[in-house]
Amino acid sequence: MNGSEIDMERISIKHLTYGYENQPRLFNNVNIEIDQNSIVRLYGKNGSGKTTLLKIIANIIDDPHLSYELRFFGEKLSFADIRKRRVFVGDSPVFYEELTMEQNIQFYNLLFHYGPVFSKQVYEYCKKFDVDAYKNEQVKNLSLGTRQKIFLSINLSIPSELVLLDEPFNSLDTSSRKVLSDIITQSKQKTFVIVSHEKEASLSFTHELNSENWQLKSLNNTDGGVRE
Repeated sequence: MNGSEIDMERISIKHLTYGYENQPRLFNNVNIEIDQNSIVRLYGKNGSGKTTLLKIIANIIDDPHLSYELRFFGEKLSFADIRKRRVFVGDSPVFYEELTMEQNIQFYNLLFHYGPVFSKQVYEYCKKFDVDAYKNEQVKNLSLGTRQKIFLSINLSIPSELVLLDEPFNSLDTSSRKVLSDIITQSKQKTFVIVSHEKEASLSFTHELNSENWQLKSLNNTDGGVRE
């Protein structure tokens, strides 16, 4: 396999340099290469840049202090260019509180024009998480765990090639952790980068990325550690 073919199967971030103003650099000429269809666990000490990395990739952080080179599955792009090809799921659910679960789902669909397949997928995931009974409940009245399950159901249904998850297992009970792990594992043609302080037992990660040194380690014996 030549270099160009390898690039088509990877997300390559090179020479990433960034630090918040008046603070030491979090990234100093960092290079990260992630194989297509990987499930990467991103871990490390608090303040080492895990969430910042996700926000940089998601183009939430974009300022003059940031520099990098990006090849996204063979294409030389910017993080702004891939906004419609990735989804970022933060660690706190975000909703229109006065709307019901169903109205929030409809709002997402109307705003971004995802279509009927999106809505169908959201409700399938909500059923797996056992929160479909809250369809007509105002979100403000739901528990944090229920909100998290609905929020994940919505965002994991968005068409995307790259999914960035920041502590998605927080607020989930054991059975819901298994549901989320199964959804991630069964997702086709998607690459996951997941911030997780503890290695989730129900999910078979293919790689680990340590924010202490930004070294990526394969957890499989097979070449590349990529899902079939």
